[in-house]
Amino acid sequence: MKKRFYYPMVAAFILPTFFNSAFADYSKEFDQCIDTLGAYSPAVVKCMNEELSKRDKLLNTAYKQYMARIQDFRKEDLRKTQRLWIQYRDAKCGMFYHSESGSGGLEDLHDCLITETIQRTKELNEGW
Repeated sequence: MKKRFYYPMVAAFILPTFFNSAFADYSKEFDQCIDTLGAYSPAVVKCMNEELSKRDKLLNTAYKQYMARIQDFRKEDLRKTQRLWIQYRDAKCGMFYHSESGSGGLEDLHDCLITETIQRTKELNEGW
């Protein structure tokens, strides 16, 4: 009987922590979008698309700023590295979604794209 009570109680405390930490680096606008539209799949994907667009813009800004700071002879290497990083990110995240994965796979794809983009932006902002 203790197990029947214990597991739901653990889930009640662990799951909210997981979901809050899963989107920890997401913007306040993402949180507001979810609050407004709800946490059902099509709304989440819409909010994630908006977040990804925002994060792509921040990445592009960080890339341009980093490009302006480095020596000329390193610029082509950075261009190549960035193009390879985009291929890597897209391939890695693409594993999360395919025709049989359903809507949850689409959310996983977007989460991966956003998370990887946030991480890459941090790398560029920190000077790598």
